[in-house]
Amino acid sequence: MYGTNVWAASKDCMDLHLVRRTEGGAERSYECIDTSRIYHSQFCRLLRDSSDCFYCFDCRGCSDCFLSSNLRNKKHYFMNQPFSKEEYRRKVEEFNLGSYKVREELYERWIDLIKRQSIHRFAMIEKSTGVTGNMIFNSKNSYNIFDADKAEDTRYGIICPDVKDTMDGYHYCFVCELNYEVHALIHAYDVLFTHLSYDNFHIQYCDSCHNNENLFGCVSLKSKKYCIFNKQYSEDEYGALRAKIIEHMRKTREYGEFFPSQLSPFGYNETQGNIYMPLTKDEALSKGFK
Repeated sequence: MYGTNVWAASKDCMDLHLVRRTEGGAERSYECIDTSRIYHSQFCRLLRDSSDCFYCFDCRGCSDCFLSSNLRNKKHYFMNQPFSKEEYRRKVEEFNLGSYKVREELYERWIDLIKRQSIHRFAMIEKSTGVTGNMIFNSKNSYNIFDADKAEDTRYGIICPDVKDTMDGYHYCFVCELNYEVHALIHAYDVLFTHLSYDNFHIQYCDSCHNNENLFGCVSLKSKKYCIFNKQYSEDEYGALRAKIIEHMRKTREYGEFFPSQLSPFGYNETQGNIYMPLTKDEALSKGFK
């Protein structure tokens, strides 16, 4: 329940963000961020190959750790100090984890642990070469990518596992190649200026289209080919009309850009944009956003 980007097989979990596919899933865990192969853990970030960890940050190969950070292959650690099994349990049992008030206090202590007491690498880049950005794994020859895994020859991508030869994309993944100015794609080849579309190739300016090829300016089509504005054409007609439309769009300087913000059904404050680049209401309206 309530998970985002849970790519690996997970079970009996709630409120997770980023469980990495290439490394392994999560089980019986709650409120964890950027994890892999974890079991029975709560309120953890950057947790790997660990179990029974509560309120931990950047721990790997650990079990039975509480309010600790930057640990490797440790067991029965409380506030980064080692204890015997019995002493550790007594320490943890001092907290009534069934109390909402106690949980609130623990959460604040955890945030303070992350901000003030933990070591932070300038960037999390592992098994990669020739890359810049953060949270990058198994990637190469890519610039300014974030939350990336198996990315290659890619620039300016956010949440982009398994992508190649792409640029300017957000939240697109799992065999995406030759994409530009896109959002929310899966299994996409040669897809440009498109939103929320899966299993397509050779499409441009489309929204919510799945299992298609050779579309231009279409919405909500499935298993179609050679369509423009949702109308079917022969292959030759499609090629000629598409070229004519693109020529016109170049003259009006529309071609080569994602859909304009005026077409968005959402207010700026409802979007991910406001998380990355917050604007006041007046600032958003001055830029032409809802």
